[in-house]
Amino acid sequence: MWLLLQSKNKKYGYGTVCEVWINEEERLIKRYFKPDGITVSGKPVGPENQPWRVKELFENEKYWLEKLKSKWIPETVEIGDNYIIQKYYGPIIGDNRLMWKEQEKELLEFYKNNNCNKTNHNGWAMTNNGKQLIGFDFKHALKIKGKQNIAYDKTK
Repeated sequence: MWLLLQSKNKKYGYGTVCEVWINEEERLIKRYFKPDGITVSGKPVGPENQPWRVKELFENEKYWLEKLKSKWIPETVEIGDNYIIQKYYGPIIGDNRLMWKEQEKELLEFYKNNNCNKTNHNGWAMTNNGKQLIGFDFKHALKIKGKQNIAYDKTK
């Protein structure tokens, strides 16, 4: 059964763009990229994310999921017009990053070797598959070098 993920605490992150559904029985997570979605924070997708921006972030997420396909990224099950279904490995690691310190170094090196500047890298964008650290949420990721897939504010 699919359940809409909403949380008032940081356990699942803050959420500003995606509507997230989890099917724990099937171990799947589905993220909808839609301007009228309800985010993990329980709030609607913000006005800063106009329909064109939500689409742009969706396309960027798809790009990075394909480019970074590996043991470090959740397995993608299906991609639709405005959603992505991936394997769900469990809750985020959140504040428990220190226990993953060595693998996190490897993960960051993996991003670097793939020209990925994961601008929102933190414990709320990582989970684990047993003893394997997993990074997710690439909609805001930028290329270290080369033409960007998404617009961003260079003044920040």
